[in-house]
Amino acid sequence: GPERGGPTISADLEPAAPDDAAEPAAPAVLESAAESAAAAAPDEYADIRERIKARAAELDLKASAPREVFEVEAEKNMLQQMADTAIEESQKEEDALAYSDGLGIVEGMQRELDLIIWPGPQEVANTLGLVVGITLVMVVYVLGVDKFLQTVLDPIFHYPSKSG
Repeated sequence: GPERGGPTISADLEPAAPDDAAEPAAPAVLESAAESAAAAAPDEYADIRERIKARAAELDLKASAPREVFEVEAEKNMLQQMADTAIEESQKEEDALAYSDGLGIVEGMQRELDLIIWPGPQEVANTLGLVVGITLVMVVYVLGVDKFLQTVLDPIFHYPSKSG
């Protein structure tokens, strides 16, 4: 109990003496902490930004990274974005008309087919003979390797039949 000189429960239960000076200081401490945190936050981010820029320069990321990573553009308002989209779409339509020369799908296909250089009968026969010849050589090669491996490996992996 209390006669041993250890901490007593009664001492913990006694109310502390009111300290009038601590009350007004608490909001002041909180305000100064908030101000110092607000002042430290940009410095902290600036330090991080500088470290990222230094590492990017060290790795030469600016040369390989897309432009958007290093250059931030200001956000456009909705009307400006809609106007830019409309201009881009009309430019694409104009480019498509200029490319097609105003032709329809069938006329464009006919023009493209006229540009194809079709092979003559002799070139078709030569190409066909080459394809058939290479195919036959590969078939003979694969069958030869298969038969060779079958004769070499069959005595090793041959199991006696169950009927005998």
